Amino acid sequence: MEIGQKTILKTNNIIKSLIIHIDNKWLVFCVFFDEELISLNKLIFTEKKTYTFILKSIKKFFKSIKSDLNKIRFLKVVYYNNTSTLVPTSLYSDKISKNLLKFNINSKTYDGITDNLLNDELKNLYTHDKKINNYLKEKFKNFDCFHYTSLLVKEFQNYVDTNFTDRIFLNFNNNRLDILYFKNKKIVFFNSFIYENEVDVLYFLTFSVRQLNLSLEDILISTCGNINIESKIYELLYKYVRNIEVLEMNHLKNKKYNFELSDNILLGKFI
Repeated sequence: MEIGQKTILKTNNIIKSLIIHIDNKWLVFCVFFDEELISLNKLIFTEKKTYTFILKSIKKFFKSIKSDLNKIRFLKVVYYNNTSTLVPTSLYSDKISKNLLKFNINSKTYDGITDNLLNDELKNLYTHDKKINNYLKEKFKNFDCFHYTSLLVKEFQNYVDTNFTDRIFLNFNNNRLDILYFKNKKIVFFNSFIYENEVDVLYFLTFSVRQLNLSLEDILISTCGNINIESKIYELLYKYVRNIEVLEMNHLKNKKYNFELSDNILLGKFI
């Protein structure tokens, strides 16, 4: 079973960009014109799906917009999976890439690819689905592929570039918690967790802070995504964290898709 919004695209002849966000429990198609989000279609699956099923869903979506498909000029794909590994460029080699990923790969159909981050100081090695990417290549010839963690690092780097304060970022996306720590404007820690309630969030944050030899009394915690000052998660964190804030992101201010964008800060972002 799946839940989704009806696909609606403007039928004029403007050039559009399509960004597909792929997770094993949901699938989102975002259409942009001139860096502005003009259409969002989200499918939510009631259980985890295979990439084979997701590929069928992508084909079904393309079939539903067949008359508008030729207006899509640029395609970008974002994978949300737990296979990414951040590696300093100075330590990276193609020869060891398979070893870095071997504990995360569950299928021979997956290949490892890399995103270059922070002026090529860091590489993010991750897996994608070969069948999905081959299909999209046949359909669009060329497209850009990213891992969501790469986009998060770039997004939060913008904040530390303009503010010299060391800080921890907490990103909430559905039931996934991403924890990133920047020190001296460099990322030194990144980990992701699946949580069920606010107590889990506090535990994972405390665990990460201890690993970093930091204190919740001193470090600045910046939160974003599926959290607000009235949420149970924020209320609990506020009791234990001296300096905590909820980031305001301009690209999420879209009245038409406000609900969908509040769950994932990357959906409204033109990349």
